[in-house]
Amino acid sequence: MDLVFWNRAAVAKHLWAVAKKKDYLWIKWIHTFYIKHHTLEHMPIPKNAAWVVRKILESRKLIGDVQGIQGNLLNRLDQLQNDNSFSIRKLYRLQFPQLPKVPWKGIVLQPRLHHRFNFIMWLALQRKLATVDRLLKFGVQINQQCAFCKLAGETFDHLFFECYVTKEVWSRLLIWLGHCRPIQDWQREVEWISHYATRKSGQWEIVTCVFGMMVYTIWRDRNKVRFQGGAVNVNSICREITIHIHTRGQEIQHWQGALSTLNRYP
Repeated sequence: MDLVFWNRAAVAKHLWAVAKKKDYLWIKWIHTFYIKHHTLEHMPIPKNAAWVVRKILESRKLIGDVQGIQGNLLNRLDQLQNDNSFSIRKLYRLQFPQLPKVPWKGIVLQPRLHHRFNFIMWLALQRKLATVDRLLKFGVQINQQCAFCKLAGETFDHLFFECYVTKEVWSRLLIWLGHCRPIQDWQREVEWISHYATRKSGQWEIVTCVFGMMVYTIWRDRNKVRFQGGAVNVNSICREITIHIHTRGQEIQHWQGALSTLNRYP
């Protein structure tokens, strides 16, 4: 919480009380000695006004500038009410840009997903992983061939899941999880996972965690193959993820039912 923005909203609550002419002695005093025959919205701030009165009247600018409410001062103040009471929390939130919600938030907010997997997942969801096509834009000269299949240039979309190697990894893991479906491109796979990621069930928590760990493992092994030599092994990747999920699941009671059906390797 930003206390500066919260305090601004709290001062605006006093402006609302003045506008509503609440039955308080200090409000009657403001109306009698300062507002008089003026309208609250357009009156100038008296030079001899007490500090607290100046702050209350200055908050009119905040009410006028905030996005998400419309009309004159009184109408705007009315829109900041909840059950006939001014909502400091509502005005506090309106002071921040209202950014669109990302559909994949359920994936990165999955509490069962390990932090190191989550970070790579977050980068991947924003397409910020340093794939070859991205490195070339920064002038980095590097072998452009896919480190796994050697059949095409490495782009983000090729790595996830145009490459037959990564497609096979995800396909085998899905079949292991009980979902026999064709693997599509990255965007559609993320949409599919996102649709179920917020469900409070052991089965879908496991699916989300498998997806997150798979993305991490693909990226880790890609770096090993590209920069340290060696070869990718689909069986090893699937086995590693399987063991991790079963080990992690021993600590999570509501995973037990789903894990009991996953008693083999992909």
